[in-house]
Amino acid sequence: KSSCFNLYQLITLIFNDNGRTIEMTITAIKFFSVIVILLICVSKIINSLDYNEYMAFNNTNKIYFGKEMVIFDLDRTIWPFSVDNDVNESYAYVNVQDDVDLGALAPYPEVVSVLDSLQKEGFIICTINNCKNSRIATNLVELMDLDRFINIQENFPGPKINHIVSLHNLSGVAYQDMLYFSYETETVLPILNLNVTYCPIDDNGVTQAVVEKGLQFFYKRPNSNKTQEFVPPFDDSIVRRDEDYSRSV
Repeated sequence: KSSCFNLYQLITLIFNDNGRTIEMTITAIKFFSVIVILLICVSKIINSLDYNEYMAFNNTNKIYFGKEMVIFDLDRTIWPFSVDNDVNESYAYVNVQDDVDLGALAPYPEVVSVLDSLQKEGFIICTINNCKNSRIATNLVELMDLDRFINIQENFPGPKINHIVSLHNLSGVAYQDMLYFSYETETVLPILNLNVTYCPIDDNGVTQAVVEKGLQFFYKRPNSNKTQEFVPPFDDSIVRRDEDYSRSV
């Protein structure tokens, strides 16, 4: 009986205390209702974001965000051969700290000076390659002492649009702030659809003149999502397919 009486007294005290407890309860309910509504709104905003933009926001390297990026394909662009077709697979297993004989493997003559100039101008420099064994490309870049200029390497099999998207997600650099140099003209359309500026490379590989021409076009790019119109830069007599290059190394 004593317990029941005490409980009755407690309940009476709570509800008779000038209604303050009830008012506090109502206030708390209103507060938590507002919190729930805000959480729902934030969830809807996040779900409405483009996936790639959301990933870029969460993975952005603050050093790269807002800067301009220059991307080079490796095959036929940085060097005059194809990793898959012309390089012995043993280069995947070499110790890059050793004095490795590269034989005829070397970058185009003006590559080092071009990369050095771009680095001094503050560009983010990246390279991509879709060879089957990515370790070969990575090792060759280091053995040629080109890695000192390169901020990000994306070497893995698959369409090169995947490499561009990966660079965007890793760096936070907008597609319209990317300038892409590559020998391949046949696979560039999907990349152009991302609003990336593309500059073709001919049989001479990367040269200072070609890069300067690409930069001039890059600086004239509109600040919009309008896709560039693709015009083949070379006629069929000049464009060389991968299978046409069969030099053994």
